[in-house]
Amino acid sequence: MSTSYLWGIAVGVIVGVIIVALIFTYNKKKTGSVVGGDFDERQQLLRGKAFQAGFFTMLILSFLYWALVRLVLERPLMEDGLSALICALVGVGVFGFDCILHDAFFTVQNKPKNYIILFICTTLCQIPSAINNIREGRVVENGVLTFGVIPIVCAVLFLGILTAVVCKMLAMRKEDAEE
Repeated sequence: MSTSYLWGIAVGVIVGVIIVALIFTYNKKKTGSVVGGDFDERQQLLRGKAFQAGFFTMLILSFLYWALVRLVLERPLMEDGLSALICALVGVGVFGFDCILHDAFFTVQNKPKNYIILFICTTLCQIPSAINNIREGRVVENGVLTFGVIPIVCAVLFLGILTAVVCKMLAMRKEDAEE
């Protein structure tokens, strides 16, 4: 990797940390909680179950990747550490989808509109990098998946969560209209 690429990653991480810190600070001042509000007991239980589903998804995917690489193919499919990162992102996706489907993603104080804007921005920010990595051939090198695939995985993850949030909001509006 070139020095400019590493600097780009470092700046991206620093900007991301600053944005998250600002959001946490805003939430702490507005609601008294870093996550933007308190979840009720039902939501806490459902989030615990969603966390469990995400954890076991990561565990099973990690085992399956290990078995495939060590026992079947006998060669790596991805760069070192990439499989762990992808498994973690899939686990986050499972957690998010489960929470959204069971109404445990938002508190009463959270505004879904803000999250929709955040998910759209996050997805759109990943697209130029994903296109650039594909165009320059950084996604697969020597038959091995590289870290150049991360913007694609992140875009798919956030687009999926965005879709789930929008579908859930539309379903809730339809239910409210029927009542």
